[in-house]
Amino acid sequence: MPIYHGSPVSGLKTIEKRISTQKDSFVYGTDNMLYAVMFGAMKLCYDVSPIIPLAKFSKPTLIERFPYSLDYLKGKPLSVYVLDKNNFNSFDNHSAGDSIEKRASGDQNVVKEIVIDDVYEYMKNNGVNLVNFENRQKYGIPEDFKYVIQGVMKTYLWKIEDKTEENIINAKNHIEMYKKGLPEYSELLDKLVSIVDDMDIDEAKEFVNQIYDKNTNEFNEELISSKINNKTR
Repeated sequence: MPIYHGSPVSGLKTIEKRISTQKDSFVYGTDNMLYAVMFGAMKLCYDVSPIIPLAKFSKPTLIERFPYSLDYLKGKPLSVYVLDKNNFNSFDNHSAGDSIEKRASGDQNVVKEIVIDDVYEYMKNNGVNLVNFENRQKYGIPEDFKYVIQGVMKTYLWKIEDKTEENIINAKNHIEMYKKGLPEYSELLDKLVSIVDDMDIDEAKEFVNQIYDKNTNEFNEELISSKINNKTR
């Protein structure tokens, strides 16, 4: 079975590796073409949250983070590239499991390009559950974006852990991207980065794991305030 890689860019002959949330640079792919289409759709519209079917869901699902995000995909073309499966391996630290996505450490030559004329219609006609913004809470997506902040900080820590210049630059760019996308949390992200930058990596991970309670969808305001106060003394 081949490996598939979805992209909004057509006509590629080589898929170049890119910096990732797992640190370092990789090409990602999946042995399920429908998942490749879903990942490619995300690149077209970054404010769609993918929920790949785990025990909770019976089929692949895309959920809007913002109103009308899925509408942006209507009529948009997408390319799915077939790649050599022998270059790809499973990896740890993937919440969806190794059956969803695999990665290769180097650039990959394209074996074949499959063009999809309308990615929205393709997903709708092939069993993807497309969930509108107003129904997101039925699928466990909180009403606000507090839950995103902890994930942003975890990715930041992954990127800076080995302290290479490239990953540190990408980690800072990662934070800036989310500050622009979620301006209401911009100040908080600056404070959290300032706090963890003064910690060793194990202490920083422990702190980030404690800043948000998914059961209540609330920040640990007392913990965050105490760390901020300690910095200003």
